[in-house]
Amino acid sequence: MVVLAVGELLPIQIARNGGRSDEITIATTFALALVLVAPLGLAVVAQSLR
Repeated sequence: MVVLAVGELLPIQIARNGGRSDEITIATTFALALVLVAPLGLAVVAQSLR
């Protein structure tokens, strides 16, 4: 759950062509992993706190 929260708070900057940049987070990846390995209730709580 900690990695999920930190992943949401610290987005990764992605440089695109033309100097424009985007931000992505790794929180979705860890949320899916939490759903697969933890009880569903824990995953729901983690998503609601995000």
